[in-house]
Amino acid sequence: MTNTELLRNIAAAVSSGDVEAVMPFLHESIVIFEEDGGVAARGHDEVRAMFVSLFEQNIVGTIEINETIEIGDAIVAHEVNHVNGADGPTDIHSLWAYKVRDGQLASMYFVEPGNGMKDLLSEV
Repeated sequence: MTNTELLRNIAAAVSSGDVEAVMPFLHESIVIFEEDGGVAARGHDEVRAMFVSLFEQNIVGTIEINETIEIGDAIVAHEVNHVNGADGPTDIHSLWAYKVRDGQLASMYFVEPGNGMKDLLSEV
């Protein structure tokens, strides 16, 4: 399975709203970074709790993976999260960088203008 296929499988699992469907795709030492580079969640227990919270708040909708760039064990993806916001349906476009280890997602990092990516591959 390519890294892009892995990412599409994860997006489908997240879109289903079933946290247990997501977990097999995540490396046991998964790290999810916040926008400022801080750690939002580390390891299966924290990531599971984070997804449960997001699903309960109805923050995650249907995730669509658009363009991807794979470089070794790293992948950068343009994603669209189709959600029902307070003002009705809306699309949230975002750019994420991921690192894959042993066929599972090992880290995910939200990329915003001005964020330096030079340290991304050195993390985890």
